[in-house]
Amino acid sequence: MAVTLQTHINQINRLLHDSQSTYLGTTDDPNEKIDYINQARRRVAADTACLRQLKTVSLTINVEKFAFPTITGSDGTLDVLCIYVLSGNTRTPLGWRNFTDFTINWRPTTSRKGKPIVFSIYQQEIYVAPIPNQTYSSEWDVLYIPTDLTGLTNPETIPYPYSDLVPYYAAHLAYYKDKAYEESRELLQKYKDLRIEVMGSVYQVKRLLFSDG
Repeated sequence: MAVTLQTHINQINRLLHDSQSTYLGTTDDPNEKIDYINQARRRVAADTACLRQLKTVSLTINVEKFAFPTITGSDGTLDVLCIYVLSGNTRTPLGWRNFTDFTINWRPTTSRKGKPIVFSIYQQEIYVAPIPNQTYSSEWDVLYIPTDLTGLTNPETIPYPYSDLVPYYAAHLAYYKDKAYEESRELLQKYKDLRIEVMGSVYQVKRLLFSDG
C-alpha cells in the first residue's frame, strides 16, 4: 500500500494516543501535525541519505567553483556526497577535503590547472582542484530535501523502510511542544533505534545479495 500524508497522520495519531485528532487537529491553522510530519521527513532524509540522485554536471574549463545542482521535485540540495569525473572510458571519484585543508594544500595559487582530483564544499558551492584545464563531464551523487506533503493523498517520496521513521520523529516534536518531555525523549530514542535497525536491514540485504561467499 502506498504511503501518503494520511498514512503518516494515522500513525502519528496512534503514537500520540490521539485517534480522533483532538491532541492536534488536522484543521488547525497552522496545521502543527502536518508541519511536524514534514519537519520529520526532512530530518529522515538528512539522517539516512535516502533521497539521492545522480546529476550530470559539466566542469567548465578555467572555472573553480560550481553551484549545487537543482533537483526537480525537491525542496533543494542538502549535500553532494561524491563527484565522479568522466574522461575517456574512465570514471574517477574525486577525493573530499574540508575547505580549510583544501585551500591550504590544493589552491595556494590560481594558476594550477589540470584534471580535477579533489573537491570541497563551501556555502552550497562546490570547489574543485586543480582548476579544470579543459571541460570535463562529471556525475554528482546528490542528497536532496523532499518537498512538503500538503494534501492528504499526496504520495510519500521517501522510500520504504525509511518512511517508517517519519511518525516517530514527528510525534517526538509534538510531545516536546506540549512539554511532555518524558514521552518526547522516549520517541526520540525509538526513532534513533529504528533508524539503526532500518539502515542495518537495508545494507544487510545488499551484503547477502552481493557477497562473494
